[in-house]
Amino acid sequence: MQKGPEKSIKKLRSFLGLNYEEFVKTVVLPQGSFKDFWLWEARKDGRFLARIFELEKYGDKLQRPLLNEKEDTQKAKERIDAMILTLGDVSDEKLKNGKVELKLAKEFLSEMYDESKRAEIAANTAIKVLESRKNLRV
Repeated sequence: MQKGPEKSIKKLRSFLGLNYEEFVKTVVLPQGSFKDFWLWEARKDGRFLARIFELEKYGDKLQRPLLNEKEDTQKAKERIDAMILTLGDVSDEKLKNGKVELKLAKEFLSEMYDESKRAEIAANTAIKVLESRKNLRV
């Protein structure tokens, strides 16, 4: 503990997170409420404790950010659901078939590239033959 009552009170306040008034309301049962406190009907849903300890103001402070976060999460879920709809069927089978199709397409492109290279070589050879014939006639 620290020296002096003010320093001790500050230390307790920071440790408990409550000021004196809040401490009294939550730790010391308000007068005339003890009988109600022990009656099950009065406390079974938590409203009694919230009322006698005036917890509504804390509940609102805690609940508001949670409701905002819930709303943000719901909006994010809706965006993700929309993206999933645009993607269509993305099952494992479709993905596997897509990979096979991609592989076949790559093989086809490779064959076409090789074929175009052979055609280019043949065209260059033909040009050289034509130029050499042209030179022979001159």
